[in-house]
Amino acid sequence: MAIAKYHVQEQYVKTNKQNLIDSGFGKTPSFGVLLAETDSEVAGYCSSTWNYSIWHGSNYMNIDDVFV
Repeated sequence: MAIAKYHVQEQYVKTNKQNLIDSGFGKTPSFGVLLAETDSEVAGYCSSTWNYSIWHGSNYMNIDDVFV
């Protein structure tokens, strides 16, 4: 994972590609991703999760990572 490598934190990554595919693109996705591309190559991404606020009584989107 490029962002973990960039931050020299690869030892903290406890997932793998298949787990991310299953968690993000399965029947009930746990997160969303927007990809930035240039010349048909991934140039960056923004990942998000949905959470629930008991104070507001509604869902809200949390931006998890932005990496270019």
